[in-house]
Amino acid sequence: MPERIRYLKQVFLRIHNLISVRVSAWDIRSNLTAISYSQFSVHYLRLTMMNSSIKSFSLLAVILLAGCSSPTSRIADCQAQGVSHDTCYLAEQQRQTAILSASEAQAFKNAEAAQHAQAAKKAIYKGFGMTFRMSSKNFAYLNDSLCAIDEDNKDATVYQSGLYNVIVYHHTGKVALMKEGQFVGYLK
Repeated sequence: MPERIRYLKQVFLRIHNLISVRVSAWDIRSNLTAISYSQFSVHYLRLTMMNSSIKSFSLLAVILLAGCSSPTSRIADCQAQGVSHDTCYLAEQQRQTAILSASEAQAFKNAEAAQHAQAAKKAIYKGFGMTFRMSSKNFAYLNDSLCAIDEDNKDATVYQSGLYNVIVYHHTGKVALMKEGQFVGYLK
């Protein structure tokens, strides 16, 4: 807690110097020992007779700084409640680990979404007088006639339409055309 008061005091003295308001540093220091950091901001605003815009700026700084806390101050607050230093330290470490793991998980999720966006493949393949169109994994058309899924595994999906088989390789993105079990070529 004393670190917060010391830090707030430094910030307010800097604000004081920036806005050129004459406030006796002795008045601030003399009352600092008897009040908490939240009361310090109120006392500081009472001591200074500033215009409304400067008061708003100071109040905004107080509100922003009141929410700030360092690991040291959180451990000190924990110890003030009667908990041992080791337990407080472990709780702080777990807090930081949880924040880090959540940010890593979000980063992985963002990277995966970006990768899927880059992995968009074209839907129409042509060659050898044939046109193969995929509207989704389950629906494909060869020369505008619906294809049936003949085989589906992790490496490829095989579509069948009459005498023709079309093999879509997932990893390479290549599309092969076969007629009556004989390889004709790759569609582009």
